[in-house]
Amino acid sequence: MFQIAKDQTFSWTIDVTAPHQSNQQPAGQFTAHMRLLGIAETTRLAGESDAAFINAIVTGWDDVLDQEGQPMPFTPENLAVLIDMPNVRLALVRGYHTASSGGAREKN
Repeated sequence: MFQIAKDQTFSWTIDVTAPHQSNQQPAGQFTAHMRLLGIAETTRLAGESDAAFINAIVTGWDDVLDQEGQPMPFTPENLAVLIDMPNVRLALVRGYHTASSGGAREKN
C-alpha cells in the first residue's frame, strides 16, 4: 500500500569525510532529519546556494557534538556552523540526493 503524505520527512545517516593529504579520511557520521522537497521547490532552489538548499531541507539532527564533546542542539546558528564546513555541506547535499532518490549507499 502507498499512502500520499503532503509533508514528508525522513532521517538519513550522513557520512562526513575529512581531507587528509591525498585522500579522504573518515571523520564521523551523524543523523540528519530532512524534509522531502517537491519538484517546484527543488527547481526554485536549484539556482540558489548549497546553504539555501540545506536550510530548506534540514529540520534537525542527532549525534552532532561540539568541540568539547557535548551534544550540539539543532538551531539555525548551529546549522550555519555546519554549512560553513565544506566537507559537511557536501555530505548533507549528497545524503539528501541519495536518500530522496531511493539510492543505496556506495560500497568501498
